[in-house]
Amino acid sequence: MTYARCTAAAAFGAVLVVTALTPAPASAAQEDPPDGSVHLSVAALSGSGCRPGSVAVTTDIKTIFVSYDKYLAVTGSREPRTPVRADCRVTLRITYPPEFTYGIVSAGHRGAASIEEGATGSLKSRFLYPGQRARGRDEKIPGPFHRPWNLSGIDDLPYFTMKPCDLPGDIVITTELGVDPGTSDKSTASYMDFTRTSSDYGSSYFLYWTRCPETGRR
Repeated sequence: MTYARCTAAAAFGAVLVVTALTPAPASAAQEDPPDGSVHLSVAALSGSGCRPGSVAVTTDIKTIFVSYDKYLAVTGSREPRTPVRADCRVTLRITYPPEFTYGIVSAGHRGAASIEEGATGSLKSRFLYPGQRARGRDEKIPGPFHRPWNLSGIDDLPYFTMKPCDLPGDIVITTELGVDPGTSDKSTASYMDFTRTSSDYGSSYFLYWTRCPETGRR
């Protein structure tokens, strides 16, 4: 398992939305690269939810996992410096044997929330790599809701897209947490929290690998 350190936060539990994985294109037979041959590093980082040094990234070939040290959106808080929206954009540099390529088949996010009646929490997530349009989901959690959450799935594409074999490049991952106070009591805080308080709190991106044709290798 490789490890890269940078800045951000996460927390979650109860399943809210689950979507089945999209099947791979029939022409892309799955074959994983050797253990220890896939490595990640953080190439760039921006956003109020991921200050420098607060994001941790790991991979075990099948999964990229991103966790955050302090990533929180709050409304009704007595601490006016806490944002009602927080975001994080992580650019990951991924290296692997040139005879392979990959696609992201799905993503999952775990965190904690305390949403008062009348308020609504939200999560926006996107990912992008060469040869693919940005994909992701927008989810809302209406109050009252006071427990961990687990949001997972993909968009409505019938097939996920493999990164073209002749294109090197980065994976760009973006998330945004928000809280709309709506008709809730403004003196009572509602929050969406991505802060790392458990080993499985964060964002997971699930990979499908296949071998490139000889003519398409980087």
